[in-house]
This record gives sequence, structure tokens and C-alpha cells, in this order.
Amino acid sequence: MAFILGESTVQQYFDANGAPLVSGTIEFFLSGTTTPTPVYSSSAGVSAGTSVTLNSIGAPQNSGGTAIALYFDDSISYKI
Repeated sequence: MAFILGESTVQQYFDANGAPLVSGTIEFFLSGTTTPTPVYSSSAGVSAGTSVTLNSIGAPQNSGGTAIALYFDDSISYKI
């Protein structure tokens, strides 16, 4: 299994008013199901969990609050 980078930079998410989506969450599922599946915080396959919380700038973060890029298992079709 290989882990591929989702975006070339750390993705930032915004609310409907254009403000950073502070403390929002992103959940990841197997495509076409409600079965949670993990995403990763590195190309080495370090799990970021099946749900990622956004930090103060609306970017995915690790448990320490540092913004992270997301990596995906290339053998899985995701629903986000």
C-alpha cells in the first residue's frame, strides 16, 4: 500500500462567510458507505485517524495542534 499526498500544501477550510473553519472537523469514510476509514499525516502511513479537527486557521491538525497535510491510502476510495 502506498500513501499519496492529497494536496501539495496544507489545505485550509472556510465557513460560508469566508472565515477560517476554526474547530471544524473532516470525517473520512469508505466510498459509498458509512464505514469510517483512516487518513494519514505522512507518506510513511502515520495515522491521523478517521476524523480530523481543524485548527485556528481552519487547517487539519495533529494532536499537538500543528497543521498537517493529509495523505490517503491509494488502495481506498474515500468519501469525505
